[in-house]
Amino acid sequence: MKGCELDTDGDGNCPVHPTGCPVTMNGLTLIRPWPWSIRSGGKRIENRKWRPRSVLGRRIALHAGLGWSDEGRDFIQAQGHENDAHGVACSRVREVNHPAACVVAVATVTGWIEQGARTTIYYGQRASINSPTLAGALFILGEGLRMPLPWVDQERWFFGPIGWLLEDVRPLTPITCKGGRGLWDVPRDVVDRITSQLAA
Repeated sequence: MKGCELDTDGDGNCPVHPTGCPVTMNGLTLIRPWPWSIRSGGKRIENRKWRPRSVLGRRIALHAGLGWSDEGRDFIQAQGHENDAHGVACSRVREVNHPAACVVAVATVTGWIEQGARTTIYYGQRASINSPTLAGALFILGEGLRMPLPWVDQERWFFGPIGWLLEDVRPLTPITCKGGRGLWDVPRDVVDRITSQLAA
């Protein structure tokens, strides 16, 4: 895979990196079992403390880290529809069913929401609320927590302070890979394996 996702003609350059594309894909490491809820459980919001400006509109790799959250397990289990790493419905979330240190899916970051003291702010590329001509604009959704379309069923997954909105989630057969903090560069060989799976 040459260049990055913005390199539309495959010449190794794009408008963002005119002197050569150094990064083909960014990865985001999540504490287990949260990445599997995105991959197989219908979760489409990833809660962070920072806005995803640098990857807005871009596909990222979702990485299952080494850590495990019992609190997350209990919450996911309470939703009643969790799947294991193979997409098999299970009534109990078990750590053994959630492999670590691997890329488990990719998703496109299409916006974010953030809840202030009295209002919810939405920013996104999808022109799906209020005005079809204002994609890429900021919207004040009103008092209290209000979810933009098409995430109206995602309110239970939003804990804040900022929720990344994910679309086009593509499950992968887990690919072993070392993760990192924040957004990190996915190694080229891993990007190649991701690309191969997506093309299959």
